[in-house]
Amino acid sequence: MPLAPMMFQTQVGERPAAPPGPSAAEAERARPQQGLSAKASAYVLATISVGFGLVAWELGQSDWRQASALVLAALASAGQLIKADGRSPRTSYNIAWFAYGFALVFLGWPAALFVIVTAHVVEWLWYRHRWYVQCFNIGASAIGVTAAGQVFGWVGGGAAGLNLQLTAAIVLALVVYTLISHLLVGLAVWLTQGPNLAHFGVFNALGLAIDFSLLGLGAGAAVLWRVHPTLALLNLLPLYLVYSTLRVPALERKSECDPKTGLYNSAYFNEALVRQLGRIQRDAKPFTVVMADLDHLRDINNSFGHLAGDSVLCGVATVLRRVLPEAATTARFGGEEFAILLPDTQPEQAYPLIEAARKAVEAEAYPVPGSITPLKITISFGLAGPAQSGETANDLLDNADTALYAAKRAGRNQVRIYSAMPYQALFDVEAR
Repeated sequence: MPLAPMMFQTQVGERPAAPPGPSAAEAERARPQQGLSAKASAYVLATISVGFGLVAWELGQSDWRQASALVLAALASAGQLIKADGRSPRTSYNIAWFAYGFALVFLGWPAALFVIVTAHVVEWLWYRHRWYVQCFNIGASAIGVTAAGQVFGWVGGGAAGLNLQLTAAIVLALVVYTLISHLLVGLAVWLTQGPNLAHFGVFNALGLAIDFSLLGLGAGAAVLWRVHPTLALLNLLPLYLVYSTLRVPALERKSECDPKTGLYNSAYFNEALVRQLGRIQRDAKPFTVVMADLDHLRDINNSFGHLAGDSVLCGVATVLRRVLPEAATTARFGGEEFAILLPDTQPEQAYPLIEAARKAVEAEAYPVPGSITPLKITISFGLAGPAQSGETANDLLDNADTALYAAKRAGRNQVRIYSAMPYQALFDVEAR
């Protein structure tokens, strides 16, 4: 499933947007421990409980120790770690679904569950996701496999040989597994990250098609294997082509990212802002544009050199990536300036979040070459939102920049919200 472990991930691992961004494991460990809501906790625990109960029951009833199951488990584990970066920094695909499809048809769904669980456990050990993330993944997979097996039994029960009935049963079982996997993760995203599922691509048609295609290729290989093992090799070429195609979006995304910090670049941010303005005309949902600038970075460059300044810049980018919500579009706008787009958020609602980001940047210590002790730095923010129809992207950027300049004039290391009051009044601290 094309979704990274923002909070949960089933078949995808979080990957860096571009070097030198953090690895999946580093990003997961760096993200602060955020408590789940009562609803989210209940849903996660229910999924884990039901899923682990199904795992215990099914593995107790099946012969998963056969050599073919062990070989497929090893192949699925390798496929779970071989990832192709997706269209966004938080998405990636892996080819383990090919092994899943093969196991579902060749071994039957109880033994296939062993293959899938083993692959998730290996990924857990490799990437060190939080315990509830991968336990949720295992539970969701168990529910999906069990549902797919039931559908296969209802539709294809009693079918002798490969015929239309058995083919329909295989296809429906793969569809059920794909949809349930996405649905369960979609509910987790909705409960933990907010209402905008479209931003995360949980039910993206392309993502669903890719996962189903990989399952189908694996299932087809299993059918061909039954005829003659060498025929299954015919499906390896389509698998390679699919994997190669999945790598194309990552190559395109590199042109959208700043190579130094791994954040988006200004060109991509401007495009995202224009798209957001187009959406506001349709659904009238608010959003906030944030401009940020590091305070006195030139002093660090002059005292310790530009390599030190670059280290601080990358360190601040890591802090922003860690503390800002997943829905935020964060970019290096140029030099020592950052830009942030927060959808579905009024500037007044965004203020506490940005204030928390300001405090996080201020509290961090940044190791740099040329200095024995880590350096400290502060950052100033300016916020603006669409106040009237007809405003352009440049208007909003100018407004946020004006508020940023007000924060600078007021003493730096502050957050300011743009106001439509006369320009000079913006810099009158007492008036504010």
